[in-house]
Amino acid sequence: MTARSRCCSTAERGFEMEIRRIRCGMYAANAYLVYEKQGEEALLIDAGDALPELLQAVEASGKRLKHILLTHGHFDHILAAGRLRKATGAEVLIGAGDADYLLDPALNCYDARSSQLTFEPCRADRLLEEGPITLAGMAFEVLGTPGHTPGGLCLWHEQTCALFTGDTLFERGYGRLDLPGGDEAAMIASLDRLFRMPDAATVYAGHGSPAGLGEIAEAWA
Repeated sequence: MTARSRCCSTAERGFEMEIRRIRCGMYAANAYLVYEKQGEEALLIDAGDALPELLQAVEASGKRLKHILLTHGHFDHILAAGRLRKATGAEVLIGAGDADYLLDPALNCYDARSSQLTFEPCRADRLLEEGPITLAGMAFEVLGTPGHTPGGLCLWHEQTCALFTGDTLFERGYGRLDLPGGDEAAMIASLDRLFRMPDAATVYAGHGSPAGLGEIAEAWA
């Protein structure tokens, strides 16, 4: 397997990032509250079926929630997004290919029987494409990773080697392909791209525990 580049040291830059994981709903979808210790703003990556817990995490951080970035449009990752926007004034962002998932329960596979929150359509404030982006004062790279959904994306923070993968890549697998918009060929290409990222990257997935990308790659070899 091709050797991957090394990440920068946070100590070299004097940057300290906090990442708090919040498990949401019956599907145990991960939301991540991310912020710089010395900063004033926070980013939430995914906003699942756990509104009180998400609001509590934001309050406990002492930060102002600036952005809600959704890695993809399935209901277990988006149900609290609109309500959080109303409560905090945060901006909702999603990949352009998944914009309609926020509006259509048939597309996002909403399951009322397993959800605490009812589905409410939530039009995104900004649709994302590939490229650099600044969120809550932190520099990230948006990686387009379709396959699980057409507009699925991952978020890469090079300085801390943090890779937020949504349902594209888990510690032991990847997102389902049999749901609306699933595409096997696109998923294979997205996974190949992720496995070319630095071995030292920590994968923060949409379900399950964080894991090292190098360790995941070895297990898949």
